Amino acid sequence: MFITFFLELRAAKVPASLREFLTLLEGMQQRVALFDIDEFYFLSRTTLVKDERHLDRFDRVFASVFRGLEAAFDTGEPGTEARCQQIVGAPGVQRLRAVAVIRRAQAHTEIGNAEHQ
Repeated sequence: MFITFFLELRAAKVPASLREFLTLLEGMQQRVALFDIDEFYFLSRTTLVKDERHLDRFDRVFASVFRGLEAAFDTGEPGTEARCQQIVGAPGVQRLRAVAVIRRAQAHTEIGNAEHQ
């Protein structure tokens, strides 16, 4: 997901360097922005945008790549965070992947249940 974000920024002519991208990943690994899309937005904007002329492009790419992400974190379902912890083993960047895995599993279960009825 983060590589897609980086590549989409580059495609949109936001001159983000590989070094800046690695700095973003390091910030996530150090838990600078945990479980909050706003914190991640500002961390990524701070590390990847060098000139205010590129803010609009950054905002468009961010909105496109991370559309629906906040809703994925706030599912309202009991046990979602615990399942993320089980799948990943640790909070942080990998939680994004865990949420995606849970969503796919839920969709697969729903399809399977519908076929057996």
